Amino acid sequence: MVLSASRELLTFLPSRSSFVIALELLVTECQSSGEPLALFVIGVDRAPSDAAQQNHDELLPAVAKLLRLVCGRSGLLGHLGDGVFAVLRRGMDQTSSVELAESFRLTVEHNFRSRKHPLTTSVGLARLRPYTRYEAADLLELAEHCCKESREGGGNHAHCETLDPLQPQHLSVRPTGSSS
Repeated sequence: MVLSASRELLTFLPSRSSFVIALELLVTECQSSGEPLALFVIGVDRAPSDAAQQNHDELLPAVAKLLRLVCGRSGLLGHLGDGVFAVLRRGMDQTSSVELAESFRLTVEHNFRSRKHPLTTSVGLARLRPYTRYEAADLLELAEHCCKESREGGGNHAHCETLDPLQPQHLSVRPTGSSS
């Protein structure tokens, strides 16, 4: 998917405003076609000290590259700011969405685990079921809320919810046997 709007300078990814425009378009398309849509919000967990946090912020371009690899060509990756990324993927069922959320988390954890202050991520996943009528802002708000829930729950895990008035689903995926 090509986005011709502005890109964020640190990561060369679509900025929050550009990403939201793409999100609005995809929500409308998926509601019309009946295709499910998954929105992942991936936050780099805060470091234990200010010096470590500055080091983490310098690593955001490397995190962006890793997320781009996991995202693949069928997804849209953006940088929402302050160490928070977002990914849009069409046509994913719940199982595939949860597996991808874990792939994002594990890829960052494994690639940065040998550092003095390892990087981990908290992943929020919000899914839009086919033929439901929600605004893009609702989906983004839910995904950001899920990421916040993950962070407040200790970080380094995924929290998932589905926008469906008849069958709301909540799922928290915690790592087992994690090295962090």
